[in-house]
Amino acid sequence: MKKQKSRVMKDKVVTFHYTLRNELGEIVESSAEGEPLVYLHGRRHIVEGLEKALNGKKEGESISVTVPPELGYGIRSEDKVVTLEKSQFPEGATLEVGATIALSNGQHRIPAVVKELTEDKVIVDANHPMADKVLVFDVDIVSIRSATKEELKHGHAHAHGSCSH
Repeated sequence: MKKQKSRVMKDKVVTFHYTLRNELGEIVESSAEGEPLVYLHGRRHIVEGLEKALNGKKEGESISVTVPPELGYGIRSEDKVVTLEKSQFPEGATLEVGATIALSNGQHRIPAVVKELTEDKVIVDANHPMADKVLVFDVDIVSIRSATKEELKHGHAHAHGSCSH
């Protein structure tokens, strides 16, 4: 009897290779020359549009999916461009235009790009660099397995069998 292939569903650990392109077909990033991505399905560890497209797919399957900004990295928001006082940063912090810094909202660290510096102000943009962009993913599903009890408890996959935090 032939073994039935696993399907992508909530709480399965999915391993896949991908190539991400922009609307013009230019490659933004790819796992092809490196390690595949490993994630726990249904826990919002990848963009929503890709996760929805992978749901129900089988091990060994390849798909191509176009993800609109609303289901990708979101719509750009001017509310995420903020002006901070330089005095809010640690003494000696390296602040330069174009640098990515980490802001904290008390619970999470949020990456932001320094857009402008004045004598006493720092203007930062916390929008994701891919906000407002249509994403085109080509995906090859390498493997699908059940999550371990530890992975379910931690809420994420443990690549190579261990937790990285």
